[in-house]
Amino acid sequence: MGVDLADRALSYWATLIEDPEPVTSGIDEILGRPPRSYQDWARLHRLDFESLTTAEVAHRYAEAFRSGRIADATRMLDPDVVRVAPLEEGGVEREVRGLAAIMENAARQTEDGDMESVEVGDPLVGDDSFAIRFTFGMRAHGTGERFRTVKLSLCAVAAGRIVREEVFYHLNPSMNP
Repeated sequence: MGVDLADRALSYWATLIEDPEPVTSGIDEILGRPPRSYQDWARLHRLDFESLTTAEVAHRYAEAFRSGRIADATRMLDPDVVRVAPLEEGGVEREVRGLAAIMENAARQTEDGDMESVEVGDPLVGDDSFAIRFTFGMRAHGTGERFRTVKLSLCAVAAGRIVREEVFYHLNPSMNP
């Protein structure tokens, strides 16, 4: 049965060269947008098929943040990434698991202000981890007060993805560089 099925499938697929299936608008209707080309899909999912070195992960992560490509930066994170961050929940160290939970937590952390600037330092790279410094300039919604937060992240890398991030904060350092 296996060989017969394979022969029938190959014969059918050969007919599609001269008489292809009709193109429909089903994808547009389901997605609410035109379909992507294979080239676009491959470019967007390239990291799913590469195993980058720790240095490559660190430098691409930093560059994505510097250029405002947050989606590219988050693609460097493993879907099951663990984030350990003191001071985010009333001064209690908190472990957040999974990319979705980390993104929700980040939204909560910034909901009281507008991000005005982000500075990203050069990563310090080790064998399977790197450290990176972020400086966030914010303006509070209610008061208009400007404040800065410096965040130092220690990121562990495995199989070309960030699998753990330990975060340390310096809250509201001087606004003067």
